[in-house]
Order: sequence, then structure tokens, then C-alpha cells
Amino acid sequence: MLENSVWKQYHNEKTIHDVLVAFYKDEDEKITKNEVLLYASIKRRLTKKELRGFIMKEAGIVESSIGETLGLDIEGLEKLLRKAYRKIRQDDMRNEVTISVENSNNFNT
Repeated sequence: MLENSVWKQYHNEKTIHDVLVAFYKDEDEKITKNEVLLYASIKRRLTKKELRGFIMKEAGIVESSIGETLGLDIEGLEKLLRKAYRKIRQDDMRNEVTISVENSNNFNT
């Protein structure tokens, strides 16, 4: 499902899981490894421009290039990225991508 996604356009080796682990500074096993669920969670929370900007920023693309692609000036891009990262930092998003201990125990039985 992710083969044709915006994520795969900009990231070849880096996974969404790796980015969120670094972003949340959580232990590796707390965040689900299901890339499809992670992408769906991010996509559901962000607008199209925020999603593309977040993905491009995490890919290490220069901000001027991101702004040009999205049709934004530097100030507009900074505001857009601030909103995107704020949405990803919210507890609702964090809880959605985090595996609860109860659920992981149910899957192991």
C-alpha cells in the first residue's frame, strides 16, 4: 500500500517507525511497526500540504525546495511545519501509534 505513497517518493531506507521513534524519543517497542497503520494515522491528522511538508522535512530536503514545491514562502512554510509537528506531538496521535501493553499481550497469546 505504501509503494505509491508520498512517503516512498522521498524516503527509500527510512521508515515511518524510525522517524516517530526519534520524534517521540520512545523505546522502539512502544510504537507499532505496522507502516500502513502509521502512515494512515499521520495522513488522517495532517492536511495534504502539512503531510507533504513533514515528509519532505524528515527526508532532509532543503526548506527553500520544500517551499517551492508547496508554493509557500519561508514564513508560510515555517508556520505550516510548526502546525504539522504540533499535531504529531499531540497525545491523541501519540496514543494512536503506541501499542498498549494489554493489546500486545493479547496478540501474543
